[in-house]
Amino acid sequence: PGARPQRSYTWRPHVLLFNAPNEDEELVYYPNTKQTREAYGKGTFGPDVDMEVTKQFMETCAEDDRPFFLYATSRIGHKAYDFINQEIDTWPPTPKLSWNAARQRYRKQEPVIAGRAGNYKTKGINDGGIRRHVEYLDYTIWQLVEKCKELGVLDNTVIIFSTDNGTKGWGKDSRNKQRGPHVPMFIYAPGLKMTKQGRSNEFVSFVDIVPTVADLMGVSDLLDGYELHGQSLYPYLFEEAEKHTREYNFSYQTRSDGHKQLVRGSYVMKDGGERWFDVSGEKRDLDSYPEIVNWNKVPQEFRDERDKLLEVLDEFDVYETEHDYEPKTNNRRRK
Repeated sequence: PGARPQRSYTWRPHVLLFNAPNEDEELVYYPNTKQTREAYGKGTFGPDVDMEVTKQFMETCAEDDRPFFLYATSRIGHKAYDFINQEIDTWPPTPKLSWNAARQRYRKQEPVIAGRAGNYKTKGINDGGIRRHVEYLDYTIWQLVEKCKELGVLDNTVIIFSTDNGTKGWGKDSRNKQRGPHVPMFIYAPGLKMTKQGRSNEFVSFVDIVPTVADLMGVSDLLDGYELHGQSLYPYLFEEAEKHTREYNFSYQTRSDGHKQLVRGSYVMKDGGERWFDVSGEKRDLDSYPEIVNWNKVPQEFRDERDKLLEVLDEFDVYETEHDYEPKTNNRRRK
C-alpha cells in the first residue's frame, strides 16, 4: 500500500506490518483482520499492538522449532502528539500499570477513552511523562522475558536492550559532551553462563553487536571478507577476558549546519562543539566533566591519548567520500 500520514504511534496508532501472516502483500497496515478491526479504537495503544505482533512472531518460530532473531523497536520513549490532552511534542499518557512484588508480575489496566476532542473521558490511563514511558518500557521487556519462559527458550536466548541516542530535550541532536551517543546497554542471557555480572564501564559501540552475535551463533566465518570496525564482546562477556578490546567510542553527527565528530577515550573526550573534557573520573550524572582548557596542565597520558584520538578522527573523516555521499554546493570536506 502507499504511504499515508501517520496519525499516531501511541494511541489509536498507525502500525505498518511487514510480511504479516496470511497476507499476500509485503506491507499492510494494522488493523488488518476482522478481529483486530473490531477491537481497534481510541483506546488502542501502539506499543501494545507492537508487542502482540512480536509475541505472535515468537510463537510461530517456536511452533516451527526455528531459532529466531528479533529486532524490536519501541514507540515508547519518544515525544509525540497527545490527542487526549491536545498537547504537541510531549510524553503521552500510557496505560496504568501495577507491580506485584510477591508474584513478580505486572498488571495492566485496560484503557478506555470516550468522548470527543477537547472533552475525552478516560479510565485506566496515567498522566504521562517520561517516567511513565520508562515504566512501560520495563513492562514490555518483562513481557518478552515471560514469553521466552512460556515458550521454553529463555535459557537459549540473549536479550540486548539499548537505544539509539539520548532522549529529546537532552541528548537527541545534541553536540554537548556525550549526551547524544552515550546510552545504556543491558545484556541478559540467564542460561548461557556469562562470566561478567553487574555494571560495567567498558567501551561498547553498536558496531560491536554484529561480531558479537556472529560469535554467539557460531558463524563468525560468515564475516570473512567484510570490513568490520566492530569488536566482539563474546570473549569479555562469555569467556575469561578481563576487558573488552575497544579503546574508544566514536560518533558522527550530520546536520544542515555541518558535520561533527565526537570521540571518547579513557582519559579525554572531544564533543561536537570542538571542546575537550577530562573523563578520567566517571561522574554520577555522566555529564559534569571538567573542560580541558590548558593541555600543559594535564598529565602526559592525557595528551598522548588526545593525539591517538585525533588520528581516529582523521581515519573516519570520510562522510563526503563514502559511496552513499551526495555532494551539495558549498559543502566541502574540512580537515
